[in-house]
Amino acid sequence: MDIIKEFFGKLTDIKELVRWAGYPGLAMIVFSETGLLVGFFLPGDSLLVTAGLFAAAGFFDIKVLIMLLIPAAILGNGTGYFIGRKGGQALYAREESRFFKREHLLKTREFYEHYGPITIVMAQFMPFARTFAPVVAGIADMKYTRFASFNVIGAVAWITSMLLIGYFLGSTIPNIDKNIHYVILVVVFLSLLPGIIKYVQVKMLARKSSLLLTFMIPPPAPHRIHLHIDPIFHNEVARLPWRVPISEWHRYGVRPLNIHRGISRHIVIFVKAGRFTFGIKEISEEISKKEISNYEELLLRGIHTLIPVGYVVREEEPVAVQTPVGVQYEAGNISHTVTLLVEKVLPDSQLYARGFSFDNRKRIWDTIAELFVELHTNGVYWGDASLANTLIRFEKIDEPFVGKKTALKAYLADAETVEFRPRLSIALREAELNFFFESMEWMNEDLRAAGRSRDELAAANDQQYLRERYNMLMAVEEKKKEFERLTSYNIDRFLGQIHNPSYVDLFLKHIEEHKWYLGEQSPAPVTLLEAAHDWYEHIYKPTCELFRQEKIVDLFPGKTAAELYIEVMTNKYFLSEKIGEDVGMIQAMHDYAEKFGVTNSFLERMISASDKLLSIFALKQ
Repeated sequence: MDIIKEFFGKLTDIKELVRWAGYPGLAMIVFSETGLLVGFFLPGDSLLVTAGLFAAAGFFDIKVLIMLLIPAAILGNGTGYFIGRKGGQALYAREESRFFKREHLLKTREFYEHYGPITIVMAQFMPFARTFAPVVAGIADMKYTRFASFNVIGAVAWITSMLLIGYFLGSTIPNIDKNIHYVILVVVFLSLLPGIIKYVQVKMLARKSSLLLTFMIPPPAPHRIHLHIDPIFHNEVARLPWRVPISEWHRYGVRPLNIHRGISRHIVIFVKAGRFTFGIKEISEEISKKEISNYEELLLRGIHTLIPVGYVVREEEPVAVQTPVGVQYEAGNISHTVTLLVEKVLPDSQLYARGFSFDNRKRIWDTIAELFVELHTNGVYWGDASLANTLIRFEKIDEPFVGKKTALKAYLADAETVEFRPRLSIALREAELNFFFESMEWMNEDLRAAGRSRDELAAANDQQYLRERYNMLMAVEEKKKEFERLTSYNIDRFLGQIHNPSYVDLFLKHIEEHKWYLGEQSPAPVTLLEAAHDWYEHIYKPTCELFRQEKIVDLFPGKTAAELYIEVMTNKYFLSEKIGEDVGMIQAMHDYAEKFGVTNSFLERMISASDKLLSIFALKQ
């Protein structure tokens, strides 16, 4: 502790500092000024010139100084480079202190962007810049081999020139050691001269501008930042440079990710911060707050949409507005909607540019129709339904009695205009679909303008298919709700996905038949709820589990266990009616398999399953 106090006490007397430090002290000072962010206040140029003067007086060996201090400068610069490489954008969010000034880092960043890698050499001769230039190079991902070459050139030029200037002056001017303070003043002035010139230029430009703006713009407001962020993401979001527009973040150590995106009327960037990757959209505070609230409500209603992180508000200078009573000023706050990036998706600009056949496009329309049904059955009016605001991705879903399977899912990717209502009218639902159809036309125009030749994306058959699919799925949802009301079973959760409304009717028919069968066996009346529970536990569930165990579902791609069960049972009724007697479940399944051309594989799997199937349907055979 005493040696540190002594060191700081001698900073105001360069001559005494050089004498006190000696060879090891000089090497440590050079290393600290070039390698540690807290070293910007150290006397670099004046220290080296003074050391050269002392060498001329015989106090140091000039050759030893050069051979010692060049490696110290090279190692210092290298350390700064790796601090920037590892610390990255977090340095721009670091709190200021007595030994760290963010302003110096930002100004060095601007200098680096203007002059490029040669900054590493030039900065050696500029106070403050020599401390931060290697850090900026590391943040900018400058290739290390290239940095190393500029590092060596800069260190050799700086150390050698400063020491030899002092050595030359000490060797040629008699008694200069008695006037060393004048030499130091000249060196300090020359070192600061570039900064002084730049400062004067900026002040002159600001003065010219102020003459025009004095009576038009109020005093600038401080750029205060207000974070409204989920605590899970707070630390990562807080480190980002919110005090500047997101379009300028690349200048402050943040590297936006090169991710394909749809067309947007707002500035949107994607950045990785710590554990998370965020999508950030610049927008007004009122809309941003509403959009985050909308995302939260959508998730609560089970809608596939973006994960909201929160919103961040930056206070800007007030905006001048001309009114009948004169110029008034309104708050000019800028807000940012922050969401988690949805991984492995293709936006409309990429997805629909591909030459998909109509059958493949139908898979996309299927998942978009499902999204519309999710929204409309939950009382959600999108308000801006378009291809540009839709993300499509493959994801793993849990299907009852099948397990994990891959399915296409559509995500609502813009919630600015979302409205929540108790129930959507037919007119609103129709308007939503028609607006989406218009977006299909817009996409065609964009593709034609890009010179892409392909089937019409918004052809009449595409629109007709999407509308028919939507109407069918809406009918399915209505019947599912009625089924759950009557039986207490949620079809999607307990039975599996179905996409045909008639299948719900068939499930109810099977339960009604099972109710009649149970009533024949029981002296007491059997309710529909009791019949539904018994049918599920003793007929449906064991059959579907058998389908899964014997991998029978795998033989019928695209079928869920619920659809396979219904279709096999329907085939059983059809065959039984045709020949006038019950054909049995096994025969019905064989006939169904023949229609799909999978009889050989099916027969092999049915051999081990037949006994179990007979035991399940013993009551029905």
